[in-house]
Amino acid sequence: MIKIGIPAQDQPENKFGVNTNYLRFIYQFGHPVVILPETYDNFSQIYKLDALLLPGGADVNTHRYSNTPDYGTYNSNNFLEHFDTEILPKLIGEMPIFGICRGLQTLNVLFGGTLKNLWFHPYSINDTDTVHKIYVSGEKKPLKVNSFHHQAIGKLAGNLTKEAQSEDLSESIIEAISDHKKHIFAVQWHPERLLDEYSVNNFKKILGL
Repeated sequence: MIKIGIPAQDQPENKFGVNTNYLRFIYQFGHPVVILPETYDNFSQIYKLDALLLPGGADVNTHRYSNTPDYGTYNSNNFLEHFDTEILPKLIGEMPIFGICRGLQTLNVLFGGTLKNLWFHPYSINDTDTVHKIYVSGEKKPLKVNSFHHQAIGKLAGNLTKEAQSEDLSESIIEAISDHKKHIFAVQWHPERLLDEYSVNNFKKILGL
């Protein structure tokens, strides 16, 4: 049985936990270990995991990739920043990692890439909306995905491979990335809200299911 971990973060109404959509997504593949440490140093349980899912959430701290942060969109989470900078680097290459939205963004930054703000990007109104097309590398037929993000990859980190991109809106957006040698795959959209076959297939592939 594969144990899949997911970092928790601040939630509305002064709560700390994980959005249930991510748990429903993971339940299809194994029993998750939800990481809810009382202190930043209590991470011994993470090394019992077989895989890791990096969820969406607050902005990635702009100081990690830029000397001129845009304070108009800067809304980072202290716990996730600690996880990304102190814990995640130790797990790279040690276990499969699947990223969703912010998960894709923080992986790109971790490997030396940058992010950009999106000023005219379509957003899904609810969980059932598909709002734009993406093109998967090597495929001619586009896919339609949902969208709940205002940041995206600016400069792609050198070791990462672009697996999908959006159709040309005002500018093309990298929608999926990978590093198969390190067992990493990430998407910019939200399959935990609107399950799509492409995400499921790559999630299972990266975990060896």
